[in-house]
Amino acid sequence: MNVSLSLKQEISDKLPWLFTDLRLRIVDDYFRPESFGNSVVTLESNALRVRFVRDRGQVWVDVGPVDNGSKWWHLTFVLEAIRGTVPAVRFEVNEAALLLRDNYLEVVEALGPNLQATKAELHRREAERLRALQKQGHESRSGDRHRQGS
Repeated sequence: MNVSLSLKQEISDKLPWLFTDLRLRIVDDYFRPESFGNSVVTLESNALRVRFVRDRGQVWVDVGPVDNGSKWWHLTFVLEAIRGTVPAVRFEVNEAALLLRDNYLEVVEALGPNLQATKAELHRREAERLRALQKQGHESRSGDRHRQGS
C-alpha cells in the first residue's frame, strides 16, 4: 500500500478492468497525503455508484444506487443483506476491488430492481446490530457495577 499515491491513481494504474469490464468511470476524488494518505474515489456506471475509501491505510468499498446521490452502504453490508452472511473482509485496494467484481451483478440487482427489499433488509440488520451493541454495553455496565460493589 502506497499512501503517497491517491486511490484515483492507484485504481487507474492497477485496476483498469474496473473501467473496461464493469464500465465504471471516475466522477470524483479526494486525497490528503498529510492525513495518513486518506483518499476517496467515486466511480459510476449506468447501473451503480461505487466509492473506494482509504482511511488510515485501510481500504473498503461503499456502493449506492445511481438515482440516490447521497446514500451509501458498505459493500459487505449489502452482501450480508443479499446472502445472509458477511463475507471475509481484507482492507487492501485489490481485495476490495475483487470483492466488488465477484459480486457486481448481484449488487447491481440489489440496488436496482430490488432496492426496496434490499433497503428493508439493510435497515433490519442495522437495527439488529444496534440492539446487540446496546445489550453488550448494558451487560458491560452491569458487570462494572457488580465488581465495584464487591
